[in-house]
Amino acid sequence: MLRSLVGSEMCIRDRYQRRVRGTTTAMDPIEDEEAILAAADENENEAANDEAEGDADEELEKLKKKWLEMEEEAEKLKSIADAEVAAAPGNDKAEADGRSLYVGQVDYHATPEELQAHFQSCGTINRVTIICDNWTGHSKGLSLIHI
Repeated sequence: MLRSLVGSEMCIRDRYQRRVRGTTTAMDPIEDEEAILAAADENENEAANDEAEGDADEELEKLKKKWLEMEEEAEKLKSIADAEVAAAPGNDKAEADGRSLYVGQVDYHATPEELQAHFQSCGTINRVTIICDNWTGHSKGLSLIHI
């Protein structure tokens, strides 16, 4: 077993000298077999750690690629959703205001159905809104008709 470690004796010797003696200039041969075996075990552990770190780096790169793909897909979906919102009919405020009528001095007892029947000749009525007092719930005599 000692012969298989001779090739890495320089590396082991350097580590041993740094740790035990605190110097790196002396090149005395190491006679302590336990120190050699301990250094060899450290080399094996470091090799295993390096391999594990390599696997972790590969996994990290895969996760980064996946993250970028997800961000690109989210951007595509957002742009599609924005385009659909912009293209949806009736979202243009100026257009909606141009098709709305404000009616004042409406009878306080008028119903939305009566107003719809009265303004039916102007076109298809989408909505009739009678403005009411928040506290009493009674009509204020104002109405909005959306054509």
